[in-house]
Amino acid sequence: MIPINLTVKNFMSYREPEQTLDLEGIKIACLSGPNGHGKTTLLDAITWVLWGKARSRTQEELVHQGQKDMMVELIFVARGQRYRVSRLYSKNLLGSRGRTELDLAILSEGTPTSIMGATIRDTERQIVELLGMDYDTFINTSYLRQGDADRFTRSKPAERKRTLAEVLRLSYYEHLEKKSRDRSRKIKESILEKKAVLSAREAEVEEKPVLTTQVEISKGRINELEPKIQVLTKKLHDLNSQKESNYRDQQEKERLLISLSTNKQELCKLNSQKKDWQERISQVESLLSRSEEILSKKEQLLEKTGSLKHLTKQLTQVMELEASKSRLEKIIAIESERIMGLEKQYRQRIDSDLRPTVDQIPNLEQQLQKIRQELTECSNNSDQLSTDESKIKKLSDELSSLETINTALKDNMSETRGRYDLLGQANAHCPLCSQPLDETSKLHLSKEYEKSGVESRSTYQNNLIKIKTLKTNISSETVRINKNRAELQSQMKYLEGELYSNDQLLKLGKDNQIKMSQEVEDHRIIVHKLSCDDYAIEERILLRKIEDTLKEISFDQTEHHKLEQEVQELSPYLKLSVELEQSHSSLDSLKQGLQTNLEMTSTRIKEIQLCETTLKELSTRLSSIVNLQNESLVIEKELSEINKDIQANISKRDSSLQQLERLAKYEQDILDITKYLTGSLEESAIYDELASAFGPNGIQALMIEQTVPQIEEISNDLLSKLTDNRMAVKLEIKDGRIDKFTGLPSEELDISVSDEKGTRSYETFSGGEAFRIDFALRIALSKLLASRSGTPLPILFIDEGFGSQDNSGQERLTEAIQSIQDEFDKLVHNFGMEYWYSSYFALRGGYYFDKTGKISNPTFGVGLRFSNYGFDFGYTSGEPGHPLTNTMRFSMNVIF
Repeated sequence: MIPINLTVKNFMSYREPEQTLDLEGIKIACLSGPNGHGKTTLLDAITWVLWGKARSRTQEELVHQGQKDMMVELIFVARGQRYRVSRLYSKNLLGSRGRTELDLAILSEGTPTSIMGATIRDTERQIVELLGMDYDTFINTSYLRQGDADRFTRSKPAERKRTLAEVLRLSYYEHLEKKSRDRSRKIKESILEKKAVLSAREAEVEEKPVLTTQVEISKGRINELEPKIQVLTKKLHDLNSQKESNYRDQQEKERLLISLSTNKQELCKLNSQKKDWQERISQVESLLSRSEEILSKKEQLLEKTGSLKHLTKQLTQVMELEASKSRLEKIIAIESERIMGLEKQYRQRIDSDLRPTVDQIPNLEQQLQKIRQELTECSNNSDQLSTDESKIKKLSDELSSLETINTALKDNMSETRGRYDLLGQANAHCPLCSQPLDETSKLHLSKEYEKSGVESRSTYQNNLIKIKTLKTNISSETVRINKNRAELQSQMKYLEGELYSNDQLLKLGKDNQIKMSQEVEDHRIIVHKLSCDDYAIEERILLRKIEDTLKEISFDQTEHHKLEQEVQELSPYLKLSVELEQSHSSLDSLKQGLQTNLEMTSTRIKEIQLCETTLKELSTRLSSIVNLQNESLVIEKELSEINKDIQANISKRDSSLQQLERLAKYEQDILDITKYLTGSLEESAIYDELASAFGPNGIQALMIEQTVPQIEEISNDLLSKLTDNRMAVKLEIKDGRIDKFTGLPSEELDISVSDEKGTRSYETFSGGEAFRIDFALRIALSKLLASRSGTPLPILFIDEGFGSQDNSGQERLTEAIQSIQDEFDKLVHNFGMEYWYSSYFALRGGYYFDKTGKISNPTFGVGLRFSNYGFDFGYTSGEPGHPLTNTMRFSMNVIF
């Protein structure tokens, strides 16, 4: 994986707008700058976009503070093809898990073609297959993380072997081992199932002779019983014919009994109807005798009914008017209550809400004037403190000047002393012309040097006194000014808050003053309406009209009630009059109905007598039916028992025949299963051998045993450069704990280190020495990964790895990095605040980080560089042709 272009947004140190880092064409890159400015974050961004993992425990911790989402996009080259992967994470404001989006695309001439899977997990698996490593393998081989250089060496021996297996991509053999074992297990399970089936089939086939005997016995019994069935069936047929004749007589008897019952019921009904006809004839004759009374009462009823209708109409009109009157009175009362409530609201709002704030206006204006005066005084005091600070700056400049002078005096005195000491030698020479000096010249120069030294010492000591005094004054004045400044700022902050608060109250009071005048006028109008009843005018007019109409109607309730009673008393005569009109025509029909009833009664009596005679004859013929029934039951019972016996034997015969057919199939199954078991046992043995070959103690063990010497050789080659041939590592595979399932010991990778003191364990070495061992082993793992892939390893990341080294160790590590640079397509090193001591002036361009972590790209800059990596500062310019600005910058310098 070769990173070409990295874009981040709202990721840890970086926030909007998007920041882009382009590494195309760069061989070795160094990231430098103060701690916390986002150097390691760039490497975290790469691991997060590829594998979804970084230093933090959760994705929420990666989002820049105050932001809701983050995005990282990486363009990289793998297997000669450009790819673009982007990952977006958005927080969920409701507190549940956020949302992640992952996209993977092939870039062909700058055009992306998405190849992402159906789910995020599928896409991540594609990325792992594309890169040939997962996150753990990456940080164990290609990425020396900050504070994690000893990850491989500090791991447990068994974990080291697992890491080595991942680098060698032995997971493929583990996959083959698992598939072989699974296949062998399934074959063995199938063999057990087949053996169980075979055993069952053989046990059932042994029952074949018994089933053959049972078939013959059942056939003989069936042949014996079939003639008896024919004889009994004929007897039963004859009896059934006799029973059929008796059955018809029985049906006729039942029909006659029903007819007899029906005729008797009808006779009873006819006798009852005769009484009704006689009573109705008597009633009609009585009604005809009252005809004059009924007609007179009917006339009175019609007259009273007309008067009652007129009064009822008046009653309906009065009720409607009363309802309208009640409704209007209710509306007037509701409107009155509403206006009184509105008057109360206005009065409360004026007295409680508006008037108190209006009354505070004079006090607030005085308070604001007082606060502004105090703020003016604070501003004057601030100006005075600024003047005092200027004085301190002048004293600091004077102090700096005196310290510079004393430094020069000290150097001068040292130089003078050195020359004075040279004059004491026997063969002293002149410091200017290099000629030998005589005693007189030596004495003269000695006095000159002594005089110059005394004057310089006197001046130096006087300056020391002045410096001490200046430092004391500067310190005391600085403390005083800082204290006064803090108190002044606190007071101004309080006064500004009070100013804002009182100003808002004053604005509120003036606004309420305007509102209050309008509210008072509205309240006066409402009070006037209440006092003059100036509301619900239309309803009041309608109410007066209704009251006048009720007076005009003058409805008499007593008269209406009296008429209702009289009409109720006379109402039966209306029905009697109708019956009277019908009586003249109904009397003849009633007499005719009575005559018809008498004739039907005579007919029913004759039919009853005929039914009784016929029933006596049928009873005599049916007396012999009981004997026939008993004989039929005996024959049917015997037939049923014989049929059951025949059916039981038929069932036994058919069941035995079916079992014999099944056993014939089982015999063929036994032959097939025996053949299958022979082949399956051979196949299972083959897969067991393959599983052992693909397992940890097979091909994997051979590959690791061949690889360990390579790692040891590469590590020692690099470690000899780092330690001047003083140290060497020894990697050894040893037996570990016994596996409780297999009974075999696990393999562990042990590390021992030898130096001029002998061979000892890795843990006994110091931090700087341990780091060199870690570095050599990690580089060896990275080169091993490259050799396994068949191509040079694309990239190596080193994150702040040199902090534990002294000057000599740092120089050796620098040389080691330069010696391996050709084995990687890219090499990125991240330094923190490290000072180096071989400096030079440089004219260069590069990427720069400001205080917020934002990346900017000035066109050029001039500065002082410490070493080939790391810390630099100087003058930079944002655009070509502009004057250089005096700006201190920490930069990420790209060196290739």
